[in-house]
Amino acid sequence: MRKLKARIHSWSFKKAAVTRMKAAGNISQLAREMKVTRSMLYTWKTAVDAGKAFQPEERRRAEISAELTKLDMGARVTELEKLVGQLTLENRFFSGALQKIAEARRSKSGPGNAASLPRFKQ
Repeated sequence: MRKLKARIHSWSFKKAAVTRMKAAGNISQLAREMKVTRSMLYTWKTAVDAGKAFQPEERRRAEISAELTKLDMGARVTELEKLVGQLTLENRFFSGALQKIAEARRSKSGPGNAASLPRFKQ
């Protein structure tokens, strides 16, 4: 038997195939007409007989969209982690600078004197 190309079939196609399969006498001929394997037809028939509904195309698209959103969210998390790292570095730098300024004020001020920084000459 020749190898058939993999395809994604719509819900309506599967439903029509099972309906035709129940009325058809030759399942192999039906499989060739519909360009699917016999085993695929029987799989679909088993699902219908068990009361399982086929997944509608809209639901499948929603699942794919959700997966893409998760990927986008992963990229967004990575971007935010980089930003947090950058802000942490800046915060440490400015905290150190403020500590040096506070130490300079303390060392230059004596009892009762106002703390001040040296003035810049223009």
